Amino acid sequence: MILIVGAGPIGIEMAIELSKRNVPYRIVEAGSTASTIEWYAPGTEIFSSPERIAIAGIPFEPQTRKAFREDYLLYLRNVVRQFKLPIEHYRRVIRMEKTSGDKFAVSLAPSSHGVGGPLEDADRPETYSDIETFEVDKVILAIGNLHVPQRSNVRGENSEWVSHYMGEPHRYAGTKVTIIGSGNSAAEATIRLYHVGAKVTLCHRQDGFRPKKVKPWLAPELDNLTKEGKIQVIPNFHLQEITRTSVRGLRRLRDLRGLRDLEEGEPLSIDSDFVLLLTGYRQKTDLFDQLGVTLIDAQPTINMETMETNVPGVFVIGTAAAGTEIGGVKTFIENAHIHVTRVLHALDLIERVHAAPDRPVDEREI
Repeated sequence: MILIVGAGPIGIEMAIELSKRNVPYRIVEAGSTASTIEWYAPGTEIFSSPERIAIAGIPFEPQTRKAFREDYLLYLRNVVRQFKLPIEHYRRVIRMEKTSGDKFAVSLAPSSHGVGGPLEDADRPETYSDIETFEVDKVILAIGNLHVPQRSNVRGENSEWVSHYMGEPHRYAGTKVTIIGSGNSAAEATIRLYHVGAKVTLCHRQDGFRPKKVKPWLAPELDNLTKEGKIQVIPNFHLQEITRTSVRGLRRLRDLRGLRDLEEGEPLSIDSDFVLLLTGYRQKTDLFDQLGVTLIDAQPTINMETMETNVPGVFVIGTAAAGTEIGGVKTFIENAHIHVTRVLHALDLIERVHAAPDRPVDEREI
C-alpha cells in the first residue's frame, strides 16, 4: 500500500498513474483539492501556459488566453471526477513514523482546512478526534511548500488589520493600504487594489523591483502607475512597527559608500487602514521531521533521479521537493511533472526513462 499525502496537481497526477497500473494506494488531503491554489486571491492570473500545467494528458483549455485561479480549480475538479480518484478530503496526517520493519505508521484525523493559507496561519488550536491509525509500505509526500508566511517579527504584525494574504480585493476599496514586499504577490496586489479604488503605498527593501522576479505583464503597469503618481513606491524601506493608523520604519539612505547603517535612515510614518505583508511563505517540516528526512538549507534531502529521500520508501514530489525556497521560486507545477515519472521508475512500475534534467522555468511563474 502506498500513501500519497496531498491532492494538488502533482499529487493528483501521481494518483492517476498508480490507478492506471492497479497499484493499491490511498491519497489524503487535509483540505480541498489543490488547497494551496484555493487560497489564492479570487481572479489570480496564472503565468504558466495552460498546456504546461495540464496533467495526465487531459487538455486544459480555459476560455481566455491566460488561465485564472478559478479556471484551474475547475479543471482539476473535472480531472479528479473523470478518473474517479478516491481522494480523502479534509483528512490530515498528524503523525507518521517508520516502524521497526520496513513500513510506516500513519495517524490520520479529520481536518477543517488544508495545510497552509489563512486558516492555517490563524493560530487557532486544532484538536483531533476520531484518529485512524494504519500502516503503509511507501509514502509519497506531495505537500507543497507555501504553508505559513515568512514573518517580519515587528510590533503590530498580528493585528487584525494586518494580513499576509491579499484575499478579496473588494475589501480594500476606498481605504489606505500599505503593502510590504518585492515579489509577484506584492506587485499584483498593488495593481489590483489600485483598480478597486484603494490608495496604495508599496514598500520594499530593495532599490527597485527586480524584473526577473515579476510577471512580465505586471512590471510595465506597476512602473506606469508609479510614474503617473497613482501609487506611491518607497524603496530601501525597513519595517519597524505597525500601528492601527500607520506603518513606521526607516528609509535607508545611499551615499558613495553604499547603503548607510539603519540608524542613519530617514524615519517614515505611512498612514494606513490596512497592511499586507506579502514577503513570501515557508514550508512546514513536521512530517519530514517525524520521518527522519534530513533537511539542508530548508530543503529535504532527495535523490533527484528517483525522488526518494534519505529515508528509504519516502518520496517527495512537486513543489514540496524544493522545500522553503529562498531568493526566488524555481520549482513549479510545470517542471515537476517529471517527478511522477521518476517515482514510477523507482517503484519498478515503468522502464527507466533517460529524461533531460528539470527544464528551467522563468522565476516569475506561479
